[in-house]
Amino acid sequence: MANDAQINNTKRWQNQTMVLFELTQSQRLNAGDLTTVICDLTKAAADALDVERVSVWLYNDAASQLNCVERYENGKHYHGWDKTPGQNQGKDISPPVLPKTCCCLTSPLLLGRLDVPIWQNEQMIGMISYEQSVSSPREWTPQDKTFASAIANLIALRLEQWHHQQAMQELNQGESRYQLLVEKSPDLISQHRTDGVYLYASPACRTLLGYESDQLVGHSIDELVHPQDVTAIKQIYSNPTDCQHQQPIRYRIRHQSGDYRWLESTINPICHPQTNQVTEIVVVSREISQPQPAPESRHKATPHALKMNPLAVAKQANPFKPLGLGSRLSRLTHPPAMPTTPAPPSHSRISALAAVVEDRLMSGMMLLGNQSLNSESRRTFSWVANAIAVAIDQYWARSELLSRRESLLFGLANQIRNSLELHTILETAVESIRTLLKIDRCQFLWYRLKVQPPHWDVVKEARTPDLPSSIGQHSTEQIAPLAQRILKREIVQVDDVETCDDPILKQFLTQQGYTSILSLPIKTRAGDIGAISCIHGTEQRPWDNSEVELLQAVVAQLTIALDQASLYTQARESAEIAQAQTQELEQTLNQLQATQAKLVQSEKMSSLGQLVAGVAHELNNPVNFIHNNLTYASAYFYDLLNLVRLYQEHYPNPAAAIAEQAELIDVDFIADDLPKLLRSMQRGTDRISSIVLSLRNFSRLDEAEMKQADLNQGIESTLLMLQHRLKPKGNQPEIKVLTEYGDLPEADCYPGQLNQVFLNILNNAIDVLEQSFKDNPDYPAPIIAIRTGVLECSTDSSHQPDSQLDIQTEDRKQSVMNCPRIVIQIADNGLGMTDEVKARLFDPFFSTKAVGQGVGLGLTICYQIVVEHHHGVLHCTSTPGKGTEFWIEIPIQQVTSS
Repeated sequence: MANDAQINNTKRWQNQTMVLFELTQSQRLNAGDLTTVICDLTKAAADALDVERVSVWLYNDAASQLNCVERYENGKHYHGWDKTPGQNQGKDISPPVLPKTCCCLTSPLLLGRLDVPIWQNEQMIGMISYEQSVSSPREWTPQDKTFASAIANLIALRLEQWHHQQAMQELNQGESRYQLLVEKSPDLISQHRTDGVYLYASPACRTLLGYESDQLVGHSIDELVHPQDVTAIKQIYSNPTDCQHQQPIRYRIRHQSGDYRWLESTINPICHPQTNQVTEIVVVSREISQPQPAPESRHKATPHALKMNPLAVAKQANPFKPLGLGSRLSRLTHPPAMPTTPAPPSHSRISALAAVVEDRLMSGMMLLGNQSLNSESRRTFSWVANAIAVAIDQYWARSELLSRRESLLFGLANQIRNSLELHTILETAVESIRTLLKIDRCQFLWYRLKVQPPHWDVVKEARTPDLPSSIGQHSTEQIAPLAQRILKREIVQVDDVETCDDPILKQFLTQQGYTSILSLPIKTRAGDIGAISCIHGTEQRPWDNSEVELLQAVVAQLTIALDQASLYTQARESAEIAQAQTQELEQTLNQLQATQAKLVQSEKMSSLGQLVAGVAHELNNPVNFIHNNLTYASAYFYDLLNLVRLYQEHYPNPAAAIAEQAELIDVDFIADDLPKLLRSMQRGTDRISSIVLSLRNFSRLDEAEMKQADLNQGIESTLLMLQHRLKPKGNQPEIKVLTEYGDLPEADCYPGQLNQVFLNILNNAIDVLEQSFKDNPDYPAPIIAIRTGVLECSTDSSHQPDSQLDIQTEDRKQSVMNCPRIVIQIADNGLGMTDEVKARLFDPFFSTKAVGQGVGLGLTICYQIVVEHHHGVLHCTSTPGKGTEFWIEIPIQQVTSS
C-alpha cells in the first residue's frame, strides 16, 4: 500500500509539473482576458491536484472583505460569486482563513482543504482554496503545496498585468486626447529637422498656408519664408537652444496663393536623452496682423524677429519638452526688466512682473491700478510671481518624472511579459534607471548566502564610460556598512555623504568615491536577497521622494520578474526531471515487457517441451516393446508355417475336422498375407520410433547447455511437428515445403532454442499462407521454401537481402562477419508485409493477428534467441504481394566478446 501511495504521489507530481510548465508557456495566459485566465488556472489546478472545488477570493477595494470571484466545481465555472460565503446556490462553503503561508484545514463537511494566500507587492490581496470531500483527511504533500503556491503566483502575476493593461489604456486615451488637441488646434504645430525640413505639419497648415500636410513634408521652411526673413530664420535654426526660452519670433511666409502672411512662432528644440544634441525642432505658429516697428531705443532685436509680451510665453508653453528635473529658483530679488507696454487710460496704471527660474521665463503678472507700485509692493508681488514660477516648474518637473516613470514601468512590464530571461530584464532595468535619473552608476547585486564564504555579487551595472566596472564578487566585509542595512531590508538614502549621520557608512562611501547613494533591497518569494543601488560621485545628488517612489515601483516589478523567472526555471527543471523519469520508466517498462515476454514464451515452450517429452517417453516404451518383439513374432510365424507345410506334405489326407478348419481359415491366404502384415507392422514401428526421436530432439530438455548440433535435423524435426498443418483442409490446398539442405557442420548452439525459432517462423508462414487463401481463393499454390548453407569468413554483407543487420554492437557484427556461419533462409509466397509492419516486427506484443490468435511474442523471442543468445543475425525482407523471407545466421563456433 505504501508503494502504491508513493507511485500515485509521483504520478501526481509529474502531472503537476507538466501542467505548470504548459501554463507558463501558454500564450493564452498572457493574452487572454482576466476572467478566462483565472478560469483556465482554476480548472488546471483542480485537475492536477485531484480536488472537487477550487475557489479564488480577492479583497475588495477597501481591503475589508474577501469576495469569491471565481469558483470551479465539478467541471463548471461560477463567476462573480461574491455573496456571503456559505449562502450561495445552496452550497455549504466556509470562507477561507487568512494564513501567511500554505495551510491545511479540515472540517466536518470538507475533510481535505488547502488555503494559499495570494501576494502582490508584499501585500496579501486574496486567497485561493482547494477543497476535496473524501472519506479520510487528505494528506497534502509538499509537492501539492508548491504547486498550489505556483497557481497563486500566476494569479497574482496576471492581476498585476491586468492593472498595467488598465493603466496603459488610460495612457493611450490620454495620448488620443492629446493627438485630438493637436489635430484640432487652430495653431500650426510643425516638426522640423535641424536644417528646417518639415517632418510633420498639423491640419492647421491648410488654413494658415493653404497647403495640405503631406505637401509640406520633405520641403524646407526656407522655401516659404520671405527673402528678407530667411537670414534670421536660418540663424535661429542653426542655434535653436538659444531661443528656447526667449519670446516668440515673427516673420513672413508665403501662402499658396502667393501672398505673404505674418506668423508668430515659438521654437522648441528636442534633444537626444544621452548626447543632449538637438535632433528635431518643434514649432508652434499662429497668424498675426502686420506688427508695428518698435522704437530703436527700446528694442534691439534682429529685423522681423520681434519679442512679444512675456505672458505669451506662458501661453505658448512647450508641450513637447517639459522643463528639466531639479530646477532651482534664481534671480528672485532682481528680476529682469519687463518690456514697456502702451499706456492705459490716464486714470489707470499697469505694472508688469516677470517670474524667472534658472534664467527661464516661467510666467508673468500684470497689475492694473490707478497708482504706481512702491518698492515694497513690487518686492511682494515679485515674490508671488516667482513662487508661481516655482510651482509651474515643479509641476512640469513632476509631470515629466511621472511620464518617464510610467515609461520605465511599462518597459519593465513588457520585458516581464515578453521574456523570461532574467539577465535581459535586469540589464534593461539598470540602464533605464541610470538614464532616467541621470546618475553615474546603477547596479543590481545579489547576496549569495548559500555559498561559502557568503558574498555579494554585482551581476548587472550601467555606468558612465569613464568609471571602472564593479561587476563581480565582493566580500561581506568590503561592503559591510551598506550590506547590513540591505539585509535588514532598509532603504539606504544619502543625499550628501558629507552630511551623513552614520560615521561608518560615511567613511565607507567616502572611500568608494560616492557623493550620493540610494539603495533599495529586494527579497523574492524563494528568500533570495538583492538590491538596486543608484550611485552618484561627481557632485551632490539629492533624491526626490518621487524618485524613491519610482524605484520602489521598479523593485516591485523586478520582484515579480524574479519570481516569474524562478517559477519558469523550476517548471523547466521539473519538466526535464519528469521527462527523464518518464524515459526511465518507459525503458524499465520495455525491459519488463521484454522480460515478461521471455518468461511467458519460455514457460510456454517449457510446458510444450515437457508435454512433448512426456508423450515421447510414454510412446517410446510400448513402441520399443512392439518393435523388438516383431522379430521374434516373425521367426515364430515362419517356424509354425513350416510345420503346417510339413503336416500337409506328410499327412495329405487330414481328418474331416482339420480339413474343415483349414478350409475355413484359408491357410494358404494366411501364409501369403501374414509376412506382408509383419513387414507393415515393422515399418509402422520404425515410423513411430522416428517420431518419438524427433519429439525428443525438438524438446531438448536434456540439452540446456550449449552443444554442437545438426541444424538440418532440427528443421526436419520441426517440420515433422507441423505435418498436420501442412495437409489440405477442405478447399484449401496442401502447403508444399521445398527443402534444399546444404552440407552443414555441427554448430555451437542451444538446439532447443533454435528449434523454437524454426517453429515460430514456420508457424507464422503457415498462418500467412492460410490467410492469403482465405482472402483470395485464386491465390497461387502455397509454398514454403527452406534453404541452408555455409558462409565463409567475409566482411561483405552484399549477399544479404536487406542492409539492416540486427546486431547489438559493431564489434559483435565484425565478430560474426569474420567467422564461418550457417545461413538458414525460410521464405513463403504469401501476402507480404508493409514497411510499417516490418519496422515493428520484433517489438514485444506487436501482432497483426486478430485478438485471441496471437500475443506478439514469438518473433521477439526469436530475435533474442538468435541475436542475444547466439550472437547471430535475424532480419526480414518482405514486399506486399511478393512474399516474405527470414534470414538467419548462426556462427559455427561461438566467440566471446573481449
